[in-house]
Amino acid sequence: MRNIKSLLVLVMFSILLSYCGNGNIQLEKDKYPNIPNFPKFEGNVFKSEKVATIRLELDKNFKNQQQNQYYFRYLLKDSSLYIITYFSDKEFPDIPLNNQKYFVDLILIKGDRLTKHARWIDTDFDIHFDLANNDDLAIGRRKYLANSHYRKFEEIENVPHLGEPVDTIFKAWDQRDEPLESPFFKSFSNATVGTSDRISGGGNSGYKYQHDPVSLTYYNVTYKDKIGRTKINYDYQEDPLFLKAGESVYYVTYDSDYIGTEGSSKQYTIYKITI
Repeated sequence: MRNIKSLLVLVMFSILLSYCGNGNIQLEKDKYPNIPNFPKFEGNVFKSEKVATIRLELDKNFKNQQQNQYYFRYLLKDSSLYIITYFSDKEFPDIPLNNQKYFVDLILIKGDRLTKHARWIDTDFDIHFDLANNDDLAIGRRKYLANSHYRKFEEIENVPHLGEPVDTIFKAWDQRDEPLESPFFKSFSNATVGTSDRISGGGNSGYKYQHDPVSLTYYNVTYKDKIGRTKINYDYQEDPLFLKAGESVYYVTYDSDYIGTEGSSKQYTIYKITI
């Protein structure tokens, strides 16, 4: 009975939210209506060319498909971009144990083109990534050999275990973080164009509803002495990850589609900025 009452309270609050305005948040108009939404740029200064796609299809047998993160690691070296993604359906995917199944992808973009895309299922995985001076690439217990153009790999016998100090030059991208700005991808203005309504609290403190501002943010993207202006409406868009390898500028987008009991898909797409 208590659960039913709690559900009724939430429903009532949801109805109230639709009638209670925006919580005194001052809404603004689009300051630059001539600037198109990302990934388009004002005056078509830049265009986007798809380089690679990493797509994971999960059926209804995956119990943790909605809440588990699809991990993304990347490394920039000279004109090369290394990307590693991995996913596990286990309850604690960031703590690998024996016989746990991990879906792993490796992407290598070198000299403006995709030179390697490998996918495998690993049941003896370790969160261990490194690049040697000779460009041999370590992923878990595999060491891909640069002199074979990463077609061949060797097993790594002594992988540092979780809890031991492990230095890695691969960076993590978490889509829940703030956008990673840089000298070639930088915001120059924003406008509050909406609100995000949610219910918080509960228990002895009671429920309350609150309104968070939703921003329309304007960005400058610099490439080959040109500046392209674009904008992201966070009411329905997510942050891309902008990366620069040598003279090339790339961006990565993430999309997930949950289809309820039927399954879901998770996808990273890598694009290159062109003129």
